[in-house]
Amino acid sequence: MLTQPPAGQIKINDASAAPRQDHSMRDDEIIRRIERFPFRRGPVAVEWRNKGYTLVSADTGRPLARLRPYGRDDLMEILYWSLWKQRWTPVGPFGQTVVPLDEALRMIAGQPIFWVGM
Repeated sequence: MLTQPPAGQIKINDASAAPRQDHSMRDDEIIRRIERFPFRRGPVAVEWRNKGYTLVSADTGRPLARLRPYGRDDLMEILYWSLWKQRWTPVGPFGQTVVPLDEALRMIAGQPIFWVGM
């Protein structure tokens, strides 16, 4: 006898389909790691937005950086807020910069481009 899945659920018969992953625990851990980082120019707030972590000045709300997860582990693509383009822009002379989270945070803390107008 064939049964229907409960209302609102979709049954997938393809055994090769990748299971959905719940990233909420991982995201919470990464957010805590970012917020604990000692940014010497001031406190930083972070939240998950549109498939990435947005870092803003906790004092002014001004956008500082955006970190997009890149594959597995803790690799992140780093972007900065371009005042000229009014959008997130890749860091680096040749496009994407992808590094582990701790290195990304050190770069954000130390590079003036993230802190323009602060």
